Amino acid sequence: MQKAKGKRQKSKFPVYSLLFTISVIALSAQAGWAASIDQLMQEGVALRDSGKIDQSIMKFEQILKSKSKNPEGNYNLGLSYYKKPDYEKAIKFLTNAFKFGFDPIKTHIALGQVYQAMGDKQQGEFEYNQALQMNPRSPGLHTLLADVYLENRSFTLAEQEYNIALKIDTAYIPAIVGLGNYYHQKRQSGDALKQYERAQAIDSNYAPTYYNLARYYTEKQDFQKSIEQLNKYIQLQPKDPKGYIALAQDYTQGKNYARAIDNIKQAQANGDTSLSALKTLAYLYLRTKQPAEAREALRQITTRTSDDVNAWLDYAKAYLQTDSFQSAINAYHQAIRLDSTQSTLIAFDLGLAYYQATKYDSSELWFTKKIEQDTLAAGAYINRALAYIQLKKYKESIKDLEKGVRLKPDHVQAHLWLAQVYAFLKMDNQAKIEANKVLKLDPKNKEAKELLVNLSKPPPVQPDYWYEEEEQEEELPPPPQQ
Repeated sequence: MQKAKGKRQKSKFPVYSLLFTISVIALSAQAGWAASIDQLMQEGVALRDSGKIDQSIMKFEQILKSKSKNPEGNYNLGLSYYKKPDYEKAIKFLTNAFKFGFDPIKTHIALGQVYQAMGDKQQGEFEYNQALQMNPRSPGLHTLLADVYLENRSFTLAEQEYNIALKIDTAYIPAIVGLGNYYHQKRQSGDALKQYERAQAIDSNYAPTYYNLARYYTEKQDFQKSIEQLNKYIQLQPKDPKGYIALAQDYTQGKNYARAIDNIKQAQANGDTSLSALKTLAYLYLRTKQPAEAREALRQITTRTSDDVNAWLDYAKAYLQTDSFQSAINAYHQAIRLDSTQSTLIAFDLGLAYYQATKYDSSELWFTKKIEQDTLAAGAYINRALAYIQLKKYKESIKDLEKGVRLKPDHVQAHLWLAQVYAFLKMDNQAKIEANKVLKLDPKNKEAKELLVNLSKPPPVQPDYWYEEEEQEEELPPPPQQ
């Protein structure tokens, strides 16, 4: 057998087989990743719809970590940030979605809603107009544009757009409800009510009708009817925090603070992380004497926005309710650092806080500031007198108490304190006069009666000589008056 000349050729079959295997693996991986993206997308949307906004954001971020230019991922992440609400991030990801080729009409609509929520109605109007150019026969887009016009109080343009929407679709409920809102703002109550009832007759399950009708009744101070409408809205939209917030506002107006707190908490459980909800909650906790809960809400507020003067003032009130006087003082001073004009507004409150913290020099200083602002502030004179007593400045305290009772002659306690100081300084006649004034205002006042009895007793008989010890001055520590 003749031997083959030259080098033996290797078979190429194993190489082709390897390349084929790699291609199959790559295709399988791509298919698996596509399935994974779809699953993450579905999970993220479901979480957002159920009010779990932060969890939905995590799902969409997982997608963008591997595919940062995924159009739908950017769009949904933008929507989730809009719901959070974090409008700057919402705009960022929605703009990315548009840039990467996502449905331009949907993106313009979403951007319009974000800008509208931010209060930038001009930009919101621009985005809706952009979408409307692509689909001029959309009643929904005409209605969205009308809503912006209505917020801007451009009534003629709003009415025009609502009517265009209804010419396209005579039964388009959002436009009918919008027209009801238009008449409501125009103070045409009868026409507004007709539109809301028209919307309910077409579809009794359209939730926004009940929400807007509730706002209509709230403005008319008919809170019971408003609450009835909001309960219907919540039955249809149990995951929407907006209904619970509105319900809390109605309960607050009716001074049913416990129900208001419950509804704010429900709104937060459904994803409302807004500062306005936290502020309402803090206010309600302060009104219901729950200072620990109020402090926690205010801690969250001041952590998120440290320049909120009113939050620091409320923080001080919450600390005062728990006898945390130094913390209250610190909160008051933080408010003054942020707004120096507050020093004139809260001088009296700071005087009280310093008194309760037993810092009487500072208490005297702040009550003096209050008197400098308002020379007729009886409470400031009376409370400064108490600080003077603690500082053993009895003559100064008499002057302030005399001024206080001249400005407020029916102040029983001020007359009593004045009588006590007079008695302490052995000014018996003046003490008797003031004690009798107390009894005239309050015939059963035990302290005034005891003071008069003690003043009527003869002085003790003294020996020819005695060892005189250094006399210890008595202190009068009455509490300050609000």
